Amino acid sequence: MFYLGIDIGKFHHAAALLTHEGKVIATVPSFSNTHAGFQVLLTLITSHLPPGEQLRIGMEATGPYWIPLAQWLNTHGWPPVVMNPIKTSSLRNYGVRGSKTDNIDSVLIANALRFEGDKPQQVFPKHSEELRHLTRLRADMVNDRTRVALRMTSLLDRLFPELLCSFSKTLSPSCLALLSQAPTPSRVLALARLYRVYFATQHPYVGNLTNPV
Repeated sequence: MFYLGIDIGKFHHAAALLTHEGKVIATVPSFSNTHAGFQVLLTLITSHLPPGEQLRIGMEATGPYWIPLAQWLNTHGWPPVVMNPIKTSSLRNYGVRGSKTDNIDSVLIANALRFEGDKPQQVFPKHSEELRHLTRLRADMVNDRTRVALRMTSLLDRLFPELLCSFSKTLSPSCLALLSQAPTPSRVLALARLYRVYFATQHPYVGNLTNPV
């Protein structure tokens, strides 16, 4: 079993290939986060991986930058293990305290993967990762909506406190629909007078309105 550790960056990654004994066979100090850069990594693998030798690949979940490479590796038959950065951080503090370079980190990631042995590894399939991003996006949108609602409520309390008292639920769909048509107190009152006229024309039995407008 060989182990390939990949240190993820926004624009460039680094990789290190280790044997099952932990010997560093080859490294790529930097390859771009592009298709051309992935071909550089592929050359490293095909040039140094013995025929018939199994390969396990590990990388840290660093933002969204690992996703293109992970998907590319998966299409080539090497589904990577996405590792918790805490694991490699603990190894860094233990083995090479005070040092942090891309080469060292990629070796640490490969070693962390090697120490795990044949234990089950957590791999993030494409759909699971997309679901994670959608879940985070929804949470962000809910937070944004809450902030906007609080600001609108604060402004209405100052400018038109009577409005919110007229609705059972603050900023309900009915309240928002009214504000979309009449965003100021004077326009709300004008709509109220127009509604009285409309109601009287539709229900003449109620009686004539005095000074309806």
